[in-house]
Amino acid sequence: MRFKWHKYLSDVFSAVFFKNIAGKLQNGSGGSQAVASFGLEVLFYANFSLLFFESLRLSGRTFFDLSGWKLLLPLFGFLIVIFTLKFIVYRFVGWVFRVQEATSTYLFQSSVMSKAFGLVLMPLVVVFPFLEPEARHWIPSIGFSIFILLYVVQVGRGIVANLRGGLSGYYIFLYLCALEILPLSILIKVLFY
Repeated sequence: MRFKWHKYLSDVFSAVFFKNIAGKLQNGSGGSQAVASFGLEVLFYANFSLLFFESLRLSGRTFFDLSGWKLLLPLFGFLIVIFTLKFIVYRFVGWVFRVQEATSTYLFQSSVMSKAFGLVLMPLVVVFPFLEPEARHWIPSIGFSIFILLYVVQVGRGIVANLRGGLSGYYIFLYLCALEILPLSILIKVLFY
């Protein structure tokens, strides 16, 4: 697997820092690349739900009074629903305003960031059970900080690309509020309050 997907994994991490590599990834396609892409998406949802799970356990909070694996599975499903709804709404808005190409590019950038985040989270999730209880509190903070950093890079690229494309700053602000900030605030509200 390492040799087969090595180039793709390298390109995913490079795409985080270099937008042109993300464009190359978007235009390239292949059977093994599709399998690797799907695997990284699953890894993102699994690791992100584990990060939320451990964060909720450490803080003593629950999600609909669930615990253990009964909490982990709904978190996994909840993340899939939130991100899928965001994807559908973006596609619909892109279709309504006839900016399908820009929307596809942004969604692909978002997908690349989530794949990279899933890979970066893996060592944190794996090492978590072996840490001393005092050190465990740092893992969710580190994980969420990395998520925020990649999220800011993703949104920043979207803003720059749309401003270059001639879209009004007012519309970009509305998109950000409706399609980025609102889903993220719902996610935080449901999981932590």
